[in-house]
Amino acid sequence: MQIIVLATLSILWKLAVLPVLVGFAARLLRRRLLRTARTRFPVYWRADAHAAVMGPERGRLWHLRGMGVLVMDARFLWFQQVWPRQEDLIPLADVRDVFALGMGKSSVLRVETADQTVHMWRVPDAESWAEELRARCPV
Repeated sequence: MQIIVLATLSILWKLAVLPVLVGFAARLLRRRLLRTARTRFPVYWRADAHAAVMGPERGRLWHLRGMGVLVMDARFLWFQQVWPRQEDLIPLADVRDVFALGMGKSSVLRVETADQTVHMWRVPDAESWAEELRARCPV
């Protein structure tokens, strides 16, 4: 009887409590990322702490490489990845091509720079990001 009770508690822990803790940790992490963005760029036009960077192309598919915060201010497009901790700083003057790709439920923002480097992020509203970047960049 005790084994059944312990097994039931273990299952309830995994199904009920663990997702709540993970969600709470994710919210705290997003707040920390936005706080970092505010200290680095006190006046920014747009920020999204739900951004996911897409890694280098493998065959014809892009893969998710990490989560982080994407920020656009008057001069730069900045992405800071959570883990491993790294960042991309792209001057808006170097942006040559911007568009949004619809991929199922998520949309992807694709930015190409003057040195023909392609950066891609999955963001909740990629089309409005692309419109705003086109308005502010010499695309």
